[in-house]
Amino acid sequence: MGIDYVTFNQICKFAARQDQNAMNKSLMLGRAKLRYYSGKRQFHIPYKAKFQKSLDDNGFDLEMGQVIQKDNYAEKMFRKLGLGSIETMDYSDYEFSDNPEFTGHLHDLSEPVPKKLHNQYNFIFDGGTLEHVFNVPVALENVFDMLKDGGRFIGVNPLNGWPGHGMYQFSPELIYSFWNRKCGCEVTNCFAMSERPGKYFKHMKDPNNLTGRSRIGRRMLLWRVIPRGRLYLYYEIKKLADNLSTKPIMQTSYLKRWGEGK
Repeated sequence: MGIDYVTFNQICKFAARQDQNAMNKSLMLGRAKLRYYSGKRQFHIPYKAKFQKSLDDNGFDLEMGQVIQKDNYAEKMFRKLGLGSIETMDYSDYEFSDNPEFTGHLHDLSEPVPKKLHNQYNFIFDGGTLEHVFNVPVALENVFDMLKDGGRFIGVNPLNGWPGHGMYQFSPELIYSFWNRKCGCEVTNCFAMSERPGKYFKHMKDPNNLTGRSRIGRRMLLWRVIPRGRLYLYYEIKKLADNLSTKPIMQTSYLKRWGEGK
């Protein structure tokens, strides 16, 4: 999926809220490209002017030329936005770089990461990798394990309109049930957004707090509230402590029904 304008805009907003001195070591899952091209390809950048506006609106004294790198990958962007020196983890090294400043880790996220990578990163970014990993529960636990206490995670994955893009499309149910109830993390943001700016943007509530027609005891009725077209599920997580539960995740609506039965 890479980092298009709507994702870049949210990363700018996120970065502007962070203590940049705390972001000294970061990781991205897969090596994401920034979809703001150099050279002749600049004529074909969707929403080109909006990239610079995102920098300006969020208080970054930067020009886009200072953010992009020649190979169009995103390491320089993260560094310039104050999100640390970012490393890459991928199944294959086909997108790895020979640059001595590049650090890549070869790993299948369907398998547990080595202990030496636990509690190593202040910030982890997934711009569209987890939906391609077969064993998503293990992959999510890997992200949790690699984050330091107080570390932040941004995920941008398909919510709707991406059939065949990956193995899965993600639901807010997964985000709140895994990150909040299984991991004890804070879900600081979770919303659906169209890949086309201004088309659709909606905060996704915790299923445990639904009211009205989507009241507790029913499933999230997303088919009534989201349009057709490609939608991202964007979410921000803060790890509060190293306290991953060993209990399996259960869907919120059924937990409520079973609880009422008792």
